[in-house]
Amino acid sequence: MLQKCSKPSWFLGLALLVLVGCSSGGGSSSEGDQDTPPIARITSAEGRVLISPMLVMDGDINDPAAPRSPNDTYANAQSVSVPITISGYVNTAGFGPPGASYASGDERDIYVVEFDAGAVISLHSDLDNPKASLSLELRSEQDPTVLSDALIDVSTSGTLTVPERGRYYVLVEISQGAATYILALGDDGKVPATPDSALRLSDAFVPGQAIVALQPEARSRSTLRHGAELPKGIALLKDNGARTILVSTTAGERKLANSGTPTTKPAGEVLVQAKLETLEAVKALRRTPGIAAAELNHYRHIARAPNDPQYPHQWHYSLIGLPDAWAAYQNAARATEVVVGVIDTGILKAHPDLKNVTLDDGYDFVSNDPLDGDGPDPDPTEPGRSDSIFHGTHVAGTVAAHTDNGVGVAGVAWDAKLLPIRALGAKTGTSYDIQQALLYAGALLPDSKRRPIRPADIVNLSFAGPSPNRFERDAIAALRAKGVIVVAAAGNDATNLASYPAAYPGVVGVSAVDAGKSRAWYSNYGYYIDVAAPGGVLERDADGDGREDGILSTSGLVDNDVLTYGYDYLNGTSMAAPHVSGVAALMKAVYPKLTPEDFDRLLAAGLLTSPCSGQYAMPLQRDDLCGYGLIDAARAVSVAHRLAQGEDVLAGKPLLLVQPSVLDFGTHGILSTISIDDLSGRIHTPIQIDGQPKWMDIRAVQVDQNGLGRYRLTIDRGRAEAGALSADLTIHAGEQRTQLRISARKPTAPPRPASDYYVLLVDALSQQVVAQGRLTADDKGTFAFPDVPSGSYYIYAGSDNDNDGFICEWGELCGSQSHGASRLPGSAGDIVISVQMSQLRNADNGAGERSFRPIPRLH
Repeated sequence: MLQKCSKPSWFLGLALLVLVGCSSGGGSSSEGDQDTPPIARITSAEGRVLISPMLVMDGDINDPAAPRSPNDTYANAQSVSVPITISGYVNTAGFGPPGASYASGDERDIYVVEFDAGAVISLHSDLDNPKASLSLELRSEQDPTVLSDALIDVSTSGTLTVPERGRYYVLVEISQGAATYILALGDDGKVPATPDSALRLSDAFVPGQAIVALQPEARSRSTLRHGAELPKGIALLKDNGARTILVSTTAGERKLANSGTPTTKPAGEVLVQAKLETLEAVKALRRTPGIAAAELNHYRHIARAPNDPQYPHQWHYSLIGLPDAWAAYQNAARATEVVVGVIDTGILKAHPDLKNVTLDDGYDFVSNDPLDGDGPDPDPTEPGRSDSIFHGTHVAGTVAAHTDNGVGVAGVAWDAKLLPIRALGAKTGTSYDIQQALLYAGALLPDSKRRPIRPADIVNLSFAGPSPNRFERDAIAALRAKGVIVVAAAGNDATNLASYPAAYPGVVGVSAVDAGKSRAWYSNYGYYIDVAAPGGVLERDADGDGREDGILSTSGLVDNDVLTYGYDYLNGTSMAAPHVSGVAALMKAVYPKLTPEDFDRLLAAGLLTSPCSGQYAMPLQRDDLCGYGLIDAARAVSVAHRLAQGEDVLAGKPLLLVQPSVLDFGTHGILSTISIDDLSGRIHTPIQIDGQPKWMDIRAVQVDQNGLGRYRLTIDRGRAEAGALSADLTIHAGEQRTQLRISARKPTAPPRPASDYYVLLVDALSQQVVAQGRLTADDKGTFAFPDVPSGSYYIYAGSDNDNDGFICEWGELCGSQSHGASRLPGSAGDIVISVQMSQLRNADNGAGERSFRPIPRLH
């Protein structure tokens, strides 16, 4: 069973050394806890310290005993090859422990690297100083003035992706304080990034704007002006009367010469400079008294793939069993009218198939759009021009077009009403406008000070973006707390990288399938996918009817500035999400008590889906392509009917959920986080995790009394054989169980002899260091402790990056004796010292739990 422990004030991090030791004398080794080095009774000890070929040390750490090779200019940049992991240290003058860089400071480390396009750069740290932050820059070696990308305000972790093949400078800098860091270069793993507050230059966001949350005491205008004064150059743009405000990060909004259609890459010197100024301003806002949080105002893009208009055939409804669902729906008692909030580009409310189902109290929150330049107002009608694709109108028609009326097309949810909320322009929207729209959907008092007469029961979000935004996340959490089911499109980038809002906690993430029930070529996939629905593929004609297999729904056509109403084919995850929103609306109409938690549990139990292509087992085992399967409207309505009759449809269903369910660390990934949740609400015994290999460490980060919550997984390639690494963890509590599949790869190059590291002999009983050595290049990795009194000892080796007198702290290199490859003293062979990747557990606290501590060295 996984041991639980409280988070210590220090962390043991990157431990990538391999020690090989020899001993003589009587005694035995102990198997013990897999995180505890075996104990040998010895009278002398000698061996070698080997270091992974994937690991290097920053050339100018704070330890005066370590060789010092400054790497703070382009001329003396430290050359490394990928994949590689760097253990480093930076500090500003007068911060950190006394040492080589204390007085003068070492604010910047520069590395020069050759990358392939798409290589991942990850920066990890664990800063205790709330005013401190790290930054990461990627610059062309050919012209260092060219900034390819940057991360600002990294407090925990952040990632960049190399845009194209070439040689680059990678810069790690600290603005204030001191920090040990881990820099992983050239990672090819597919580990989902844990959302962090780091600010990334290449993200798509509005230059010159930020979203700010005020502390409770700073909410009044007078307090904001005087008690919590905004930094110089920051001006208030919008105040929604609650905790969040929209501010300008320049004195008046910057007019960018090249502020055309926003892209996910910086374009032009003026735009890059404006975005950098915005990042720095948000960083300053985060450290301003009275401000609880500050975020970029991200762009979000409609999640629709390219299309060609075709006359509609609605093949996609039979694919999810809608005809049977409608029959069951008509026979079931319905006690409520369901409202679906469609947050999108607006709705053509006068469309013949929409006018009788669209409510009149929608709202337009788009701040600035060339199609509709009048700003926020009570008119959420989708603007119509010749270049309009009528995305919101198309989405709305799939949810609830007027059905069985002899006109046009059918919608999924009979009798549902549409609450039109415009938050996106022709192709994009911003996080602030989307946040306001979300709050409006739940009658939670956004900018407009308006509330809909009937708040939404379900909200559909058919747009996506690559970066998380806490204000969107918080608004969604508020909706969920009010009982609103939030459904979002996965995105159309054909990638497994997280896409938002679909990847936020509590959102039903929807991928798209084609007519053959296989993942559509464009659809995103990954750990955040909960369910699949038809999204269509316009390039195919699977049913041979002479028409492309897109999704048919309501639309418009503008010719010579004249708007006519009609129908059109589109495809994308934007088209998949409203199928799920419509099914949820059918369920809510039959069973009005349906909550977001109910929907999650029913989905995870396999009660709302049928198999996608390639999914056969029932109940379905979740995968990253279709989640828990293809939405099945007939099954969903049937389950809602059974719930309305008081049946416990979840009795005996296994509802233990681990996310993500698959982790691929590639050749270079080192850590990730997972969450373990109980969707049944019936787990009352501690969970167990079986199958943990010796090369993996699992540590609780934030869990409850039964072990449910977040865990950090760290892999240690030095404790595994060369080649592929794989493990299937079984996580269970009673009869509830689920699996987590983990894979990684290990370079086949042999480790090299280590130098410039401390080697400590620690008495197992007193925990005192009784002998210490330091390796030099001449030692070729060998060490020796002669004339040691007989007893039980641990052997450790590692670095002291910050020179605080301890090795094996977070981010420092550390190795200890191997677990399972050790030899009895006096027998042939070596005692293998293995790689550690997280806290060394070397003492028992008397309560059956393992305590953590760094290893003090001798001065």
